[in-house]
Amino acid sequence: MKHPQPLVQLRERLSFCMMRNMSNSPADASPSQPYVSAYEMGVEPARSSWPTIIGVLGIAYAAVGCCMQTAGVAYANFNAQIMKLQGVDVQLPREMTLAMNVQGGILIPLGVLLAIGSIFILRRRAIGPKLVLLWAAARLIMAVVGFAWGIMTIDVQVKFTQDTMNALANSSNPAIAKAMKEQLASYDPVTLRREGVRNLALTTAAFTIVPCVMGFMLTSKKRKAEIAAWGQTAV
Repeated sequence: MKHPQPLVQLRERLSFCMMRNMSNSPADASPSQPYVSAYEMGVEPARSSWPTIIGVLGIAYAAVGCCMQTAGVAYANFNAQIMKLQGVDVQLPREMTLAMNVQGGILIPLGVLLAIGSIFILRRRAIGPKLVLLWAAARLIMAVVGFAWGIMTIDVQVKFTQDTMNALANSSNPAIAKAMKEQLASYDPVTLRREGVRNLALTTAAFTIVPCVMGFMLTSKKRKAEIAAWGQTAV
């Protein structure tokens, strides 16, 4: 039974290339006998799994982040109504309302950018890593700006916390009022301020982990070379 002609040609080509590579040792290597890559042999190399991992994680991270920022914007604008449901009349300070609205207005579009870039990475399109790296740079800048703004307004945040605790201590809900009075008994503004700075630093550091990891993974020499070939092998 005769083999189909294309299979015969492919077998002959693979055999020829393998013989050339085997004979191309350091002892007899020369410009006339260059190394034959998998692409030259017409064989597609094994597909890496990292685009799938980064793509899925990026989409999930973007979705969670957008939900969190949307909730933050909603809280900033409806805080008074939410607090009234608990029987207290406390309003979020203007500085905190402004910060949460601006942060949400920037980070939600950045989350969409991350999701789009991650989808392109899943499809192995070269534009994907560029979009994700753009997101990573912007997210790191926002983390630094957010930390600086948090330090500048830490006293405002401490006062808001104190006002909220005092209001809850006088709540019409007996259970809430009792629990808050117990907390006020050990309340210390200095300690609260110190804990606020510490929590702000920890939160900022946590939000820089994913951008740094993605930036490192997408800029390594090996992955940059693989990304450069996506234009020929993208599906």
